[in-house]
Order: sequence, then C-alpha cells, then structure tokens
Amino acid sequence: MTQAVAKQLVIVESPAKAKTIGKFLGKGFAVKASMGHVRDLPKSGLGIDVEQDFETEWQEIGDRAKVLTDLRKRAQDADTVYLATDPDREGEAIAWHLAESLTEALGPDQLEFKRVVFHEITDSAIHEAFEQPGDLNGHAVDAYRARRILDRLMGYKLSPLLWKKLSRGLSAGRVQSVAVRLVVEREREIRAFVPDEYWKSEARFGAEDSFSAAFKRLDGNKLELKTSKDARSVLSAVAGSEVPDATASEEGGLELLPLTDAGPFTVSHVESKDKLDRARPPFITSTLQQAASSAHGFAAKRTMRTAQQLYEGMEVPGQGLVGLITYMRTDSFNISNLARGAAASFIEQAYGKPYLPAKPNAFRSKKGAQEAHEAIRPTDPARTPESLRGTLKPDQMKLYELIWRRFMSSQMAPAQYQVTTVELTCRKAAFEASGRVTIFDGHTRVYGRDSGDQQLPAMTVGAELTASEVGASQHFTSPPRRYTEASLVRSLEKHGIGRPSTYASILSVIVDRGYVDHGEEAADEEVRSRMLAGVKDPVAVEPAEVSEDGEDGEAPAEFGPRQRKSKAFYATHLGEVVTDLLLPWFGNVIDTEFTARMEGQLDAIAEGQLPWRKVIEDFYTPFANDLDKAEDGMSPYWEKPLLVDEMPCGKVPEDGGPACTAPMAILFNRFGPYLGCSRYPDCKNTVSLTGMPKPEAVLTEHTCRDKNDKGAVCGRRMHKKVNRWGKPFLACSGFATKDCKGSVSLSVNDVPLWPVDTSVKCPDCEALLQVKRSKRGKFLACPRFPKCRGTRNLPNCPHTSRTGKLCGKPMTEPAAAGSMACKTHPDVTAVPPERKKDADDAAPKKKAAKRTTRKKTTRKKATKKTAAAKAAPPPKAAK
Repeated sequence: MTQAVAKQLVIVESPAKAKTIGKFLGKGFAVKASMGHVRDLPKSGLGIDVEQDFETEWQEIGDRAKVLTDLRKRAQDADTVYLATDPDREGEAIAWHLAESLTEALGPDQLEFKRVVFHEITDSAIHEAFEQPGDLNGHAVDAYRARRILDRLMGYKLSPLLWKKLSRGLSAGRVQSVAVRLVVEREREIRAFVPDEYWKSEARFGAEDSFSAAFKRLDGNKLELKTSKDARSVLSAVAGSEVPDATASEEGGLELLPLTDAGPFTVSHVESKDKLDRARPPFITSTLQQAASSAHGFAAKRTMRTAQQLYEGMEVPGQGLVGLITYMRTDSFNISNLARGAAASFIEQAYGKPYLPAKPNAFRSKKGAQEAHEAIRPTDPARTPESLRGTLKPDQMKLYELIWRRFMSSQMAPAQYQVTTVELTCRKAAFEASGRVTIFDGHTRVYGRDSGDQQLPAMTVGAELTASEVGASQHFTSPPRRYTEASLVRSLEKHGIGRPSTYASILSVIVDRGYVDHGEEAADEEVRSRMLAGVKDPVAVEPAEVSEDGEDGEAPAEFGPRQRKSKAFYATHLGEVVTDLLLPWFGNVIDTEFTARMEGQLDAIAEGQLPWRKVIEDFYTPFANDLDKAEDGMSPYWEKPLLVDEMPCGKVPEDGGPACTAPMAILFNRFGPYLGCSRYPDCKNTVSLTGMPKPEAVLTEHTCRDKNDKGAVCGRRMHKKVNRWGKPFLACSGFATKDCKGSVSLSVNDVPLWPVDTSVKCPDCEALLQVKRSKRGKFLACPRFPKCRGTRNLPNCPHTSRTGKLCGKPMTEPAAAGSMACKTHPDVTAVPPERKKDADDAAPKKKAAKRTTRKKTTRKKATKKTAAAKAAPPPKAAK
C-alpha cells in the first residue's frame, strides 16, 4: 500500500520549527525547512547596477542547492505552498526569496503561494494562522531590499578603501561603523576625564536597628562639600567647636576623624506619604538582552540563540513539542487580549484578586514600533518555571524564568509603599534620612525589588537622638562607564540605530572585526608599560576557559584568542584608527542621527510611504562624491602611524653598527595589531603588542601521536611554541619539513590535551572518531582530518536526579560498542545522535542560478531550463 503524499507544502526556516509545526498540522501537510535565506547578493562583485536604477542580481546560496532541489520537487506536487517564515521583515524577505526561486524553476502558473503569520508556536495560534492565510507583504520586502542594497553599497565601497589606506581584510558598514564610533568616543571621554574631589558627610544612629542620615544644609543653606574644608565645617558645626584638619589616610587620600556620641540631634521635620511603584512592561528584544546580560551575564547572541530554542518548540512532558515563548524579535509592548486574560486568571488563582490591577496595565511602544507584533511573553502563563525544572537546559531555564516573571509582573497591581522622610538638626547642621515600608508587595512578589530599603524607627517632631558616629569621607568623580553589551544595545536603541533582529549581529561583528574587545589589548599595553618601567611581573596563569557545558573545555590555542578580561567593551587601536580615517570624509554617514534617520526611512518604506529606489538614490549620490574625494585625499595610515615614543626599536643591523633608535609604531595585519619599526622598510624589526619578543620554540620530551593514512604513529618529538594569541601549544618537529602537521594545545598546567580515542565510527569513512576540542566545546571528529571531515555531536547525559533535575552535560568519556559515557555519571551511556544525511549526497551540485530584477524574461528562461532538465536522461554512473 503506497503512502499518501501531502498536498500542502509548508516552508519555515529551521528544522526545529518545522518539527513543532508539523505536529500541529498533521499528515495533510509536509513541513520543510529552508535553513534560512536561500538567495543573496553575490559573494564576489557588487551585484547592484547603480546606473540602472539599482537593479540587483540575486544568486542562490551555494549550500542551499540541495534544500531548494527538494523544495521544488515537493512544490511541484503540492496544491498550495504556505510560506510560514518569521513575522518580521527578515522573515518576509526569506518568504519572498523562496517564492521567487520556486516560481523561476516551476513557472508562475504551477504554484499558489499563501503567507501565514503567527507570533507563537502553539496549536491554537498555528491553526488560526492557517485558517486566515494572506499574501506576501510587498512593502516589507521593499524595505528589506533597500536595507540590503544600502548595506552592500556602503560596505562594498568603503571596505576596499580601508584595504588600500590601512590593511586588507577590514570592513565598514552603515550600522557597525556607528556602533564602533560610540565605543571609541566613550573611550576617549574616559581618557580625557579629570576627576573632581567631593566629600560626603553622614550621621549614623542606633545600634541594632540602625539607620543613617545624609548631610543636607548648613545654616539653613544647601552646601556642596567640594573640599576637606567644607566637610570640616560640617563636623565642627555638629561638635560645637573646631575639629582637627584632614590628614593623609593609609589608602592615599585624606580623612577627617569621625565624631562619636555626637548630638543631641533634634527631629525637626517628619513627612510620610504613600507611593505607588508600577510594574515595568514585558520584555522586547533590547530589554531582554539587557536583563539577561545583567542577571546572568549572557551575551546578546547567547540570549537570542536560547530564546530561539524556546520559541521554536521544546519537548514538554505530557504536552509534546510546544513553543514556550512568543516571537523574540520585537520592539512592541503590545499584548493580545487572550494572553492578558490568561495572565489575569492565573494571577487571581495563584496570588489572589488584590494582585490584579483595577484595569489591565497598558504600555506605550516607541514611535515606529511594529504594533502587529507582541511583546515577548510565555505562550501559557500557567506553564510556570517550576513546572519545567528538569525539562529545560540551564540557559533555557534561566531565560524562560526571566521572561515569565517579567510578563506576569507586568500584568499585576502596583506595589504600595509608605515613604518617610525625617530631618534631624544639630546646632547649625541639618541631616536627612529616608526610609520605605512596604504596605502591599504587588508586582514585586513575582519579579522582586531592585534593592533593600532602610527601615526608620517611629519618630516625632521634637524628639532628640544621639548619633553613634558622624563622619565625612573623601571621594572623586568617576569617568563615564565603558559600554557593556547591555548598555551599548540600550544606547543603539535610544539613538534609533538598528532593529530587534540586528542588535546581536551588530555586537558580534564589531568584536569579530577587532574594532572593540573586552580589555585584551589594554592588558597587552599594561604588560609593555610595566616592562618599559622595569617592573618584573610574576608569571600570570590564566584560568581555563569554561565551556557552556560546565566542563573544563579549554579551547586549543589555535582555535581562538585568550580569555576576555572584562564584560565591558574597550576600543582597540584598530577601531580608533579606522574611525579616525573615515570620520573626516564620511562623518555625515557614520553618524547616529543619519543612521537613525535612515532606519526611519526604511520603516516608512515598510509602511508603503516611501519608494525604496528614491531612498537609495538620495543616499548614494552624495556618498559616491565623498568616496571619490576620499580616494584621492585620504592619507594612508602608515605615512603617519601611532608611535610608541617610549619604546625605541633597538635592533642591531646584521652587519654590525649602532642599534636602531627610531620609535616603534603600532601597525596592523590580518592577525591584528603589532609593533614595527617606524623606519620600515629600512628596518623590519617587529614584536608583539606587549613589546616582548616571541619565545623561541623549545624541544620537549612529548612525542607526536598523529597517524598517517596507513595508521602509523608519527613519533617525532614536539616543540613547545606560542601562538599569536599568546597561548602555548605543542607542534610536531616535522612541521618545518612538511612531514607532519601534528599539534595539540596545552592545559594551564602544560599538560597536552590529546584527542581521546572512542569506539564510535566516522559517518564518512568508518574510522574510529576521537573526542576533540574547539572554541564551542568538545565534539567527535575523524582522526583523518583534513582528508576526512566527518564529525558527530556528543550525546547529552539523560540522567535525572531524585529531585527531577536533568544532567544534560555532553558525554565525553569513551565507552564500548560505539557509545559514550558521562564524566559525572559514568554508569550512564548513550550512542551519539546520527548525523542527518541527505538522500541525494551523490548528486552533482547545481550551479547557483543568477537573476537580475529588471529582466522580465528570466522566469521563462528558468522554466525552459528546468523543463529541459526534466526531459534529459539521468547521467550514467562512473565505472
């Protein structure tokens, strides 16, 4: 009996989303994943004809060829093709590319497309969306095209200019360059900051239930305590006589001796009033990223990756696959009436009717927000974090709990406090104390409070108290804080730069390009400064990097840079130099106001209020003129590089003679910054940014364990070397003669981290896989790499504790019969998950089709080619 073929084709972006939606739709639908975008502008070449009204050439992405072949085959047999991509512009763009690609191959008369939009992946939401399908949003597609063309024009034109004037491999962009400029300007504010002195005076009362009061007035007038003289006048007024001058403290500043048992202080004023603290709105993309960073130290990319998993569907006991949160790329605070009602029912049942507000809380979104979207919320308020413990992985649990608590608190009544302010006077000095008492905890019962409150005892006007201590302390104003991921996203949002779908990628790009870092370059500068000052640093041992699975997953040295020093963003030398090169010529483009205005125009295109070609033309005409001027007028960086005047070159010529006295300069190559002699090319001395010469390779007693194709172990002795990030590793002594390329990273204790042999077979060549390390953690890889690139993921430990907590760690220990064991629970074994292989692995790859939007004949040509391909006989197998 033949199996019935599904007549409805549904296309989504990811396999996880396809699996969840497929469960809801049933057997009449085939739900397939496009694996993201299927077409883009060409990798080589501009792909935009600026002379022909910005016509674009879209190409199929190479590694989507098999996906598209399968989708075309299924679309040909389907009655309707439902495009169920994400409900934002990026999702609309993917849907458009899919429709165009399938239409070109099969013809416009063979396919019927429907667009379905949903904001949560639940049974009711999916069925409601499929009962009311619509059409593609042409205006949203136009906004996507405009953004993509703008980014390509700016990046493709500016990047070669930077290669010519600075170093190859650099890039600039419409948004990333503005983000870098913000970090650079903050860095320079910090350097230029001059601290100002100020003092604080405080009186402390009581022993057990103590409270403090801050100085406010002297002789009835407000007084800023700018110097020790001002602070001394306050203490003298309290004491009734002159107190000694400030003296030097052990910490290096000034200090005034505190007064003890001072007074009496008279309560001169008491004021109490009730205050409401209203709930904060539910999360949108930017505030979720900020809260996850502050609460759990999550990077923006980690937050969005975890949120994507919660949105696309998780296996919940008794419920199967279900999406746990709504769509996570949104800038709207809007909440559906259904969700608001479900939340109200849960709140009343779980906490009582007093916790419901008199009328539902409503929050106003910023101008330009997509109100058709909802805020980020749980799909079912009754699905509490406690009910999912043992089901979700640690990151998923932390993020879901954050989202659940924020949403539920946003639908609750305000917290009520009694705020009391008390003024206490002693002679001519007046101090003020404030305290807050909770009357009703309201929304804070779920989301908590920001900080503790000072409790004040009951006091009446005229009462007298004795201060246990009255003191004054010296302080200095602090420079502005460096941006963190959370605060930079907040600043981008404040300036109207970027959109919910782009924040994470913006931060990722500026770090990957080396324009900002997390203090690593500043640490190198500190090492050089101490070396030049003659300070001998102790040998610093960096802690091993801890992988997300909680193992001691130190990444091999060759896989990435050393551990970051701070959560804050530091502007690197490269970021500053690139910004300084671009600003004189493109300051009107690398500007927060311009970028925000451009984002507003893209929003207007999406609303159908502006033609997209006109927006691009208005940008490109002046930009092209600025580009021509910069080509001729911009001076190459190496003509006037950053000099390290305090560090002379010192290289002695090979033929003898005096050492070079020219200062070293900060230069750049594809590996990053380094120090080179400013007399280059006459003197070619180079050292690392630390100023310390690269250590010589040391021959060790370790022998190379790499095997050749016949399985013979190399056995040569290995050299200990240091890579460009300063990490030690072992390299085979046969590397210089190209006889062996064996290498292995070292632990912090100089122990080689050899790959571990297993009994798991390679999916490609049947060799036994090894446990290897990468910057993302441990995985199984073929020992014949690079000739064979077979890999498999490690299984996750299924062990559940008595309390229901799932272990979930990758199983890294080898076991018998092709299985792996958990390091924490060695008795638990599992077979690694099978790698999904396409049935048409052996099929020849099809060349990516090209298309220009202005050519109306492309579809017909593509249809003819497809028809000819169908009629042609299959290729004969090679003998």
